[in-house]
Amino acid sequence: VFLHPNSAPLWREYLLFTQSYFSSFAVSKVNAAYGKCLSTLSAVHDGSMVSHPSLPGIEEDMLDIFIQQCHFLRQAGHSEKAISLFQAMMDFTFFKPDSVQKLTTKQQVLRCLSSGNKKRLRSQGKSSKRIAKQLLKESDNRSSLVLWREYGHLEWLIGNLDEARKVFSTAVALGSSKGLRNPALCDLCLLWAQLEVEEVARAPAWDLSNCLLSFLLLNIPPLGQEDPPGEKARLRGLAGCYALFQYLTMGIHAANAVYNQTRERMETLHHTLIHNKQNVSGKDASHTRASEASHSEADSSYTQDLVSRLASDCEAIAVQQAALLRYHKRVSVLPLAAVREMLTSALTTWPNSALLWTIYVQVNSIEFQLVRIH
Repeated sequence: VFLHPNSAPLWREYLLFTQSYFSSFAVSKVNAAYGKCLSTLSAVHDGSMVSHPSLPGIEEDMLDIFIQQCHFLRQAGHSEKAISLFQAMMDFTFFKPDSVQKLTTKQQVLRCLSSGNKKRLRSQGKSSKRIAKQLLKESDNRSSLVLWREYGHLEWLIGNLDEARKVFSTAVALGSSKGLRNPALCDLCLLWAQLEVEEVARAPAWDLSNCLLSFLLLNIPPLGQEDPPGEKARLRGLAGCYALFQYLTMGIHAANAVYNQTRERMETLHHTLIHNKQNVSGKDASHTRASEASHSEADSSYTQDLVSRLASDCEAIAVQQAALLRYHKRVSVLPLAAVREMLTSALTTWPNSALLWTIYVQVNSIEFQLVRIH
């Protein structure tokens, strides 16, 4: 299996040998071997392991090995673990959001574990943490801020706030060497601060949120007009951090202003890139030399990628703004017209955003209920 890690039949024989080699048999050791097998085959299948190609029928083989693992756990007296694995597999297969489709299998697993509802996560408990920790122990994942972010979120959702803070702190320390030019670090810090703010209603945590965001803002180099377009695309997490800092220190109107300015800047850039791309594609390509054509194709691919990332970030910032306005209206006083105006503006630009429509429906349903009461 070390020479041919993409061979599922070879892995199956290796696992059977591990289960039957009684001189060194241990349930934890065999179960770890199953985890290593499935994570390796998943890496082969999604292309993150580039050294070996994916072989035909690998998905069916992985399912067979997964079922074999569950039967082993049941026979070893760990029925609850087997059931938890089946539950996790069902959730991962049928209920994972479309937004995770482009991630690797490992990232999809952590994202789905953290996005499930709290009751289901609490019921899975240790099994979900066994999977998350196992992924982070692998050498290729130890410095992945995306995985650290999802693991910290998972700990928070199941109620382990102190452990979650330790996870987030460790991740910030790992990513601080690259500074806030690292979008993954900005996203991680934004999530942490958002969770702390939401916790205020139950236990004051303003000082921690302010300290975290102050650290971010004191260590960020300013973004100037001379920055290349690619730098503006990283504003998704950074703008969220700054807006939340303004919310905690100055109030909702200051935070709303940050979001409005950021959206205007990024959406203008997005429209400009689309306009330029259309002008370039509309030119007569018959007079273009072969070398110029190759260069033009590379530029077009880069521009398309940047346009897609900008669109995703613009929509994400609009969702952040709407969620903050909704949160503030729930815990304080804010005219409904302000929330509705923001949502209407955002939906005009991003009419296919399911998250924005969800918030819009929620906000208006609350008003409808109030009208019925009065």
